[in-house]
Amino acid sequence: MAHRYSRRKKTPYVFWSQLLAGSIVLFPLSMSRLDFRAVFSHGLSVAAHRASPAYAAFEDIKENYEDTLALPDRSGEMIVLGERFELKSVESFPRQRHIALKGLTMKAPPPEVYPVRAEQPILLAAQSAVRFPKRPVTPVPESSYHVDPRDDAWSISMASSPRRTITAASGTPILIARGDMPSAANTPNYIDEPSETFVTNLSAVTGDPDAARPMWLNGQIEMTGGLAFVGPETQLLVKRVLNGATQESGRIWVTEGRFEIHVKKATGYLVAELFTRDGRVLGRGELNLLHLRDISTSENRINDLRIALRPTTDTASIRAVSDTMPVNAPASLRQARVEIESYTEPTGVNDDGYFSEPSLDRDSTFVARTSAPGKWSSLVVGQAGQPQDVRVLSNSLVEALVQLNLEGTDRAEAMQMGIVWGQIQRDAKAVSGAQVELAGEYQPIYFNDAFLPDKNMKATGKNGLFAFLRVRPGVQALRVKSSGLLYPAQVFPTENKHVSYLELELRNKVVSQFRVLDVLAADRPVQARIRLVGTDKILPLNGDQYVEYSVAGSGFMVEAEAGPEYEVSRTTLSGSPQRVHVPVVRREWLRGLVMDTGISVHPAHGIVVGFIDDQDFEVEMTGAVPQDQMSIVYFDAQGKPLPGKSGVAGGGFAIFNAPVGLQTVFVHPLQARGNFSQVVVAEPEYVHVLAWPAN
Repeated sequence: MAHRYSRRKKTPYVFWSQLLAGSIVLFPLSMSRLDFRAVFSHGLSVAAHRASPAYAAFEDIKENYEDTLALPDRSGEMIVLGERFELKSVESFPRQRHIALKGLTMKAPPPEVYPVRAEQPILLAAQSAVRFPKRPVTPVPESSYHVDPRDDAWSISMASSPRRTITAASGTPILIARGDMPSAANTPNYIDEPSETFVTNLSAVTGDPDAARPMWLNGQIEMTGGLAFVGPETQLLVKRVLNGATQESGRIWVTEGRFEIHVKKATGYLVAELFTRDGRVLGRGELNLLHLRDISTSENRINDLRIALRPTTDTASIRAVSDTMPVNAPASLRQARVEIESYTEPTGVNDDGYFSEPSLDRDSTFVARTSAPGKWSSLVVGQAGQPQDVRVLSNSLVEALVQLNLEGTDRAEAMQMGIVWGQIQRDAKAVSGAQVELAGEYQPIYFNDAFLPDKNMKATGKNGLFAFLRVRPGVQALRVKSSGLLYPAQVFPTENKHVSYLELELRNKVVSQFRVLDVLAADRPVQARIRLVGTDKILPLNGDQYVEYSVAGSGFMVEAEAGPEYEVSRTTLSGSPQRVHVPVVRREWLRGLVMDTGISVHPAHGIVVGFIDDQDFEVEMTGAVPQDQMSIVYFDAQGKPLPGKSGVAGGGFAIFNAPVGLQTVFVHPLQARGNFSQVVVAEPEYVHVLAWPAN
């Protein structure tokens, strides 16, 4: 190439021809599981005497992982000390990489015995621990995680092989028990610890009491994102919405972009919509009336309100664009192919670079992969109701970033691993002075005014760009600190040779009506404590309550803790929802499902629960392999398990032994053609509850 970057000629113009194009990419993500036994890339020497606890624990690994880790067996022993061997990668499931130990060497130590002094037997666990900050870690059980439903305390009982006892040289008995732990690469670390000088915006708010009276509301409607009014083919509507129901409608003067509406109370939301004659919504905007403050009691009219309409769609819609300069409009990438993972095959885009999937409900979330010749593939967690651009970055652009920041063998390694690359914005403008944190031992790269990586920068520059290199495959969590505020975590997957791009739009004063409810008694609110995952501030809730909070990006997770009767619940949300329902699940009811169905529950996996109100349905979930022993239980409106393999209207489902990590749940209605999907994060310590649309 004539303009290939050279380390001797670090001109910003040449570099940017390869690098700058990634400045406006929208959250491409990628997903892959990494077996937690795959952390060794070089030879490992282990010294162990046959009578030592370490050797006994390692011997037990053979029993734990005999299905995927085959070790040489000679002379009746698990392994002959001193023998060198290599185990190659195993592909047991599409896009799941099970990488075994490479170059493991066992060397016999000198015949030296270290006595163990203890009055009680010692329990060894041949496994590694996974850290969950700010939450108590479940003790490693003395079993293979088989739950005995007859035990009221959910005790752990021995499943297949009983515990074994060996005796150390000192005479101390040593217990050996089997056990499994989730893959560390698939379990996100949310960085929940507080951050000095940065605070979390999470607080209860109340409206102005003077707004609870009749008045006139006037203002402007603005079209954004390419929306346009085209005469009789489209119509505009403005209305007040409260608790999901339309209260009043107003008038719009299209030529002036002006609206007027008379409301009984200035509470709820002002909603404006642009739709076709057949009712298809093209654009939507809303204004939370809770933000109205200092209303004069002598006035019955509020002027100068503004509602911005943004494009919307009833289907999953993605446009593939190329890596052009930030000052230019993104160019459609006609050679791209897009697939919704576990749902569609790779499909070519149209002449405008668009891909759409009309069979997904507008409230669905999904994982989509976009690829093109000569490019690194991009993945994005998409929202069906929000059309989005996905930038696909060229190989030379990625190579330029790696060469500027790494040297030697690190470069080659980085080109085989994942990259996180993104931009922080507010009101569609780049944010300077923001800091990003990625869970784990990763250091951010920031870009100067010439769009070159600058190792001396400690925060984003005027372009708002950042990057992380050599990111391991799995589920990651990133949070933003800006202007004294700490934003909740963005959870996303990374995959080898993929760019995970996060376009993070900072919103400081989002207001939603929160309710924590029992999934079997949705009409009665539950008193609970909530927090935004990735932050440490906790807010008590009792009944319906308006909550103001800050978010970065389109997705976030809410956690609810409602006391010892309920499991800790997590719900994934997106956008700026008017109402947020955070369901919680009674432990006694969940225990009853296990007892009635005879399922063996593995606490190293996750549990996902959801309810479907309007029709019968079937459910499937991505990411599971036979070893997970995933089970789907359907139940009726009273929570009683159903005998068949489908659910009924008003009932729901519970997925036991869900594979840990970022997965997609697909709900297929039996009386309609559309499908509903939602991306969830399954974890051992929480019940993830699907957030059905509350608006």
